[in-house]
Amino acid sequence: MTRDEILKMPAGREMDALIAKMFFGWHKDGDFLVPPPEHPASVNNWAPNWLPNYSTNIAAAFEALYKWLDDNKTYAVHIETVNVESGRLHDVILWGLDEDETFDVRDKDLAVAIYRAALLATMNL
Repeated sequence: MTRDEILKMPAGREMDALIAKMFFGWHKDGDFLVPPPEHPASVNNWAPNWLPNYSTNIAAAFEALYKWLDDNKTYAVHIETVNVESGRLHDVILWGLDEDETFDVRDKDLAVAIYRAALLATMNL
């Protein structure tokens, strides 16, 4: 995927699948996306194509962000919310502290902004 594709990707099943693979350890098994063994979907024998709505879940977004930050200790995160005429605008910045690249994403949905910034950083786009 390209940087522009990530920045234009809306919340939804495509983003959920990408998030599941990149941050939560899901993997492809034939036509299905399968959760890791410790995931509740695996433990409870749920259907292998069941996928959480990660892209609309703010708690999961922060979980993925914290996981990413734990793995990338030379980064800091800054989240700013600005009220504009059309509503709120969230700005998520992942700052590279040791001359690493900085990733800056803005969106009206905080979960989407977090995921887009973390996906760009993970894919180094």
